[in-house]
Amino acid sequence: MAPQIRRIRMRHTLFAALLASAALLLVPPTASAQWRSEPTGFHAAAFLNGSAITYEDDDEAESGGGVGFVLGWGLGNLVTLYLEGVAADVEFLSGGGTYTLTHADLGARFNFRSMAKRWRPYAKAAVTGLYAETDILGNDIFSISGAGVTVGGGIAYFISRKFAVDAGLEFTGGSFSEAELAGLKNDIDVSATSTRFNLGMSFWNGHR
Repeated sequence: MAPQIRRIRMRHTLFAALLASAALLLVPPTASAQWRSEPTGFHAAAFLNGSAITYEDDDEAESGGGVGFVLGWGLGNLVTLYLEGVAADVEFLSGGGTYTLTHADLGARFNFRSMAKRWRPYAKAAVTGLYAETDILGNDIFSISGAGVTVGGGIAYFISRKFAVDAGLEFTGGSFSEAELAGLKNDIDVSATSTRFNLGMSFWNGHR
């Protein structure tokens, strides 16, 4: 009888283990698993922009609004390499018109917190191309161009694993080194600092 009792107990134990495993499979995922973020793979973003710039001889900033985009690649959960372009319609301090101010960034974005979190703060660093142009009497284009360095940060709220509402602030310091009017170019040296606020949507295609 003893061997039979032991076999029955072993069967009951095995049956109980199978039931426990099945129950675990049926338990729904936790909230953190449902809302995990995955800023990896191909990255794209579009946003509204507010830009302000101060030139070396001015005490006040010239400002305006515009739009921007980002294309990049998430190397992993923590680092995304990106190219960002922003164009804003900026008003002259003296009034009497506007000009187009463009920033072009090539940089890296560093994401904080784990993939189980929806709120993901981040920091950014980039080298930046600067360009501004306006019409002169509606005929010729006057432009200035240069370069600088950008640092910034922001926060992304992932509404799903791949899509996020993104708000960021960026600071650029640099100088304009060339002016052009009607095809004629001249060297200049005008330092400038700018601030950009971006609000939009970000996407990563992820790896899964």
